[in-house]
Amino acid sequence: MSDAKERLSDVIIVNGPPGSGKGFLSNLYVEENPHTQHIAAGQQVRGIRSGDIESVYASTVLAHLESKSYLPDETFGDIILEEMTRYPNFIDLTLVDGFPHNLGDLDYVQEKLNESGRRILGAVCLDATVDTCVARMSYRGMREGEYVRKSAIFAATESEREYYGDRYLYYLDTKDALVGMLMDRGLQIEPVDANPDILGEEGLRIVVSQFKHGILSIRANNMREEQ
Repeated sequence: MSDAKERLSDVIIVNGPPGSGKGFLSNLYVEENPHTQHIAAGQQVRGIRSGDIESVYASTVLAHLESKSYLPDETFGDIILEEMTRYPNFIDLTLVDGFPHNLGDLDYVQEKLNESGRRILGAVCLDATVDTCVARMSYRGMREGEYVRKSAIFAATESEREYYGDRYLYYLDTKDALVGMLMDRGLQIEPVDANPDILGEEGLRIVVSQFKHGILSIRANNMREEQ
């Protein structure tokens, strides 16, 4: 990543349960703001695994898939950083969802950003009920290569809706730890009520407005701290 320092941008994490609209809202924001990009960490890993995305880390990803083990924190972080530097156009803000998994990859990415004078600015955290998320996941369907990390507590079931519900429960099981690690690093948290119907015009307007406000608040607060 020898030329990464010139092309890394600041980062805002987009957090929330599966089906809350992280990717949908992030992509809408990018469409309206040409100097931003969106990276879905899980989609990146799945794309590398399937061969749809070229990556210098492909062999590592495939090796850990074969051994059914987790990616090292550094590799997971490097996959995100690699995607951030993929495009030549100037990007000053990257929205990342599906990250971090733990303090290791959070601190690794932050360290690399600091080396280029960039930072993780904060996190927009979407809140949505299990009914909202299951309905949206059922509507969109399972994405190619998507799966749940199996555990003794939350095993996938034969019923699709129960499977989506288990994914939501897995998120709840990790939510407090995730938000806690972000707060421990002094990152600003902006909550968004993602329950309104984003398929309807009024519901979409409400949620998009909150999402934009969260991003603007985080960026404005960091600008004040720099002054």
